[in-house]
Amino acid sequence: MMQSITIPIVLPLTGVLSFVIVRLLFQKARGSLPPGPAGLPLIGNVLDMPSSSEWLRFAEWGVKWGQICSVTLLGQPIVILNSASVMEEVDSKTAVFCTRPRLPMAGELVGYDQTLVLMSYGPRFRTYRKYFAKQIGSSNAVARFVPMIEAETHRFLRWLLLKPTADSISTHLRKLTGAIILRITYGIEVQEEEDPFVALIEKANDNFNAATQPGKFIPSWRLSFRAFLVDVFPAMLQIPEIFAPFKQTARVWARATKNMVDAPYSFVQKQISNGTAPVSFVSSLLEEEEKLSTEDIRDLKFTAASFYGGGADTTAASLHAFFLAMVLTPDVQRTAQIEIDSVVGSARLPQLSDREQLPYTSAVVTELLRWHSVAPLGVPHAAMQDTVVNGHFIPKGAFGIRAFWVVASLQFDSKLNFRKLKFPYLASGPAGVEH
Repeated sequence: MMQSITIPIVLPLTGVLSFVIVRLLFQKARGSLPPGPAGLPLIGNVLDMPSSSEWLRFAEWGVKWGQICSVTLLGQPIVILNSASVMEEVDSKTAVFCTRPRLPMAGELVGYDQTLVLMSYGPRFRTYRKYFAKQIGSSNAVARFVPMIEAETHRFLRWLLLKPTADSISTHLRKLTGAIILRITYGIEVQEEEDPFVALIEKANDNFNAATQPGKFIPSWRLSFRAFLVDVFPAMLQIPEIFAPFKQTARVWARATKNMVDAPYSFVQKQISNGTAPVSFVSSLLEEEEKLSTEDIRDLKFTAASFYGGGADTTAASLHAFFLAMVLTPDVQRTAQIEIDSVVGSARLPQLSDREQLPYTSAVVTELLRWHSVAPLGVPHAAMQDTVVNGHFIPKGAFGIRAFWVVASLQFDSKLNFRKLKFPYLASGPAGVEH
């Protein structure tokens, strides 16, 4: 009995040590990685990884090891890019760094490998990009959605007036970003209170965050960029579900992913059948495509589902940072308000069409994104083949981490604070305020 229970568990795990050793030996045979902190045998730099805010540690390594450095975690090489010039060199090698690292838990098991955030580069990836380019790839295409964005922004301002408390602001901001994305993607106008579509999508995204958050289920300082052991040791996928609690969790989360993808799509289909579908990303694609195969429909569904996960949290985080920045720099807020009042007046609210006449306010937004990067390390990419970057060998399968925070915070400003908008492309602000 004991043997029958342990064999399904032990067999996949017995290959782990051999896997790590073979990968390390193969890596050494191919060339040396960029410089970095010395690791321990087998586990590499596992003990060097911080429990949080990895970008701060990467900034320290950048000062010591240069604009490109590396670490190894259990045989997995991770290359850290700490300068804009190195990032540009990597961007020039799009065919090499165009895919994502494999995360079996969030990807194969929960289903997010069907969305852009975790999809490997290939024909389906290019199809998704084609859909995006067709519907939102130009200013003319995006112009169709401007009235929706402005309408939802006006709703947000009303919510803010009715409930201006600090606790409510966070709720209002998340509702705003979700409402804009759902309206653009599916033509859904969210309900004032509990919206069923928002609830479906938020639940699925919470699952995704849990499935990809380092340290959620294993300590991040030991296995950074990994939430589950199966992400480190994919051989664990062979363990039967009865002996694998992570698979039981994944089955529940995968159901939520399916609901997130199917429910709003079905809603749009019904609207089209009734002749009541407003302009949206999905309705436009459905109406333009005469014949859709099962694969086409699947791709369209998951392309649409990629919108919310890619934009809701990051946009809400930037808006949160805006409120903080304005509290910390009342003089900047006052100057931007003077500019807006001079252009817009008091009879209406600002519109996106006013942006070209608001250079100072636009600069505030640009500085905000520099000061508070919502993705300080970006989204990791993986090398599809051996390559050389900045004179250093990068092996196939290495993860590439762009330390955006390091570049934005240290290259442009040695002080980590909200600058007074010292942009070279702006000579002065309204009323002669220097930038």
